[in-house]
Amino acid sequence: MTTVRDVFAFLEEKIPRSLSLNWDHDGLMCSTDLDAEVHKILLSLDMTREALRYAKQQGCNVCVTHHPLIFSPIDSVHPDTAKGQILIESIRSGISVLSYH
Repeated sequence: MTTVRDVFAFLEEKIPRSLSLNWDHDGLMCSTDLDAEVHKILLSLDMTREALRYAKQQGCNVCVTHHPLIFSPIDSVHPDTAKGQILIESIRSGISVLSYH
């Protein structure tokens, strides 16, 4: 069984943060359970509402993106913003998001 934690560890080994620029935000963006079994992984340039919808339709519980879902510090997560909607729906759906720029 491969877990979200296993995928995260694998990507951290293959794409170490030491290769990132100091302003970049790579790694785990959100997850509700690092020990959850991975069913399918979606690869996407960005974590958009469309990508999230597709991940749910395809039974993916991990999304790996190139552009970070959370790039700059956020001070709130609420459904009135596009980013808030994606974060809330990812968490509600049990979809972990990892980003490697």
